[in-house]
Formats: sequence, structure tokens, C-alpha cells
Amino acid sequence: MSRVRFQLLFGPSSTHPYRMHWSQSTDDAEAGTSGANGREWYGWRLMGANNRELGRSARSYPSYPVVRKAVRDLQAHANRLVRSTVIDPATGRWGWRLDLDDRTVAVSGRWYERDHDSRLGMDKFVNLVPSAELVDGVVTVHDRRRNGS
Repeated sequence: MSRVRFQLLFGPSSTHPYRMHWSQSTDDAEAGTSGANGREWYGWRLMGANNRELGRSARSYPSYPVVRKAVRDLQAHANRLVRSTVIDPATGRWGWRLDLDDRTVAVSGRWYERDHDSRLGMDKFVNLVPSAELVDGVVTVHDRRRNGS
């Protein structure tokens, strides 16, 4: 049966996700990031019952236990998320981000044509976060741009 779930991602340094141009801290100890400085990384995405991505982590994490804790913290504090919409200056499309304690924790996984649609996507994400299942295991991200070398 399909269900709303958090899917954990794993990737080598060559596939580090620079997510929608959000600024990311480079202080590993403070931010829990790793991929930006050449190591493997973990992240998450919220998947809908129809297998569509509803949103994703705004930063990467250094280990499987740390990314699982980040998801649990997001779920526990979903009522404190601060919502923002943003415009991609290059295309004029809309996206969203969610902050917790002045730190961006989640972003939209796609750009929207209208602000209204972006806000609806953000609302859906926030409403589904607390009850979403956190699945075991990871999905490995592969670099699609490389020629198998």
C-alpha cells in the first residue's frame, strides 16, 4: 500500500546536492553538513502516496543516524516551522523554504509557475510531516551527468 514517507538519500561527494541555490553553512560541526567538502552525504525527501516528491532537506548530513535524527526533529517541531516563498531570479518561478530556529531545514523539490501553487505545496508538506513514516534504509543517488567513468 502506498503511504506518505520520508525517504533517506545517500550519495558520494560527486553527487552532492546543491539544493535550489539555498545558502548552506560550511561549518560541519555546526550545520551537520559533509558533502560540500568532499565526503559522502545523507539527506531526505518527503514522498507522497503517489511517489511524488513533496519536499526535501535543505542541507546534507554526515551519517545515517544524524539524518534520521534530523527527520525526527522536523516531525517533532513541525508546528514551529517558519514558512517563506522565494522567486528564482533566473526564471521567475516560485519555490518555498521552511526554517526552524533561524535555520533552513526543508525546501521545495521543484519550482512552481505561481506563488499560489508554491504555497499550496508548502502547506501540504507541513501538514504531512508529523504523520509521515520514516522508512529504514537509503536510496543511493547516482551522478547522471557522468559517462560511467
